Amino acid sequence: MTENRGEIDSFLEKLVFKRQRLVTDVRITPLDAPAVPKDFGISDYIDANYGH
Repeated sequence: MTENRGEIDSFLEKLVFKRQRLVTDVRITPLDAPAVPKDFGISDYIDANYGH
């Protein structure tokens, strides 16, 4: 964390103390993945993520 002290200082100074707005540049690109049918329900999701 000490090697990023300048970036942290800059973030705190601009966005916290001076309350400047954060500007982001977002580029959305489509994935070249084929469409896959979704044959699962909420119970399958719960079992996969929280089941034993």
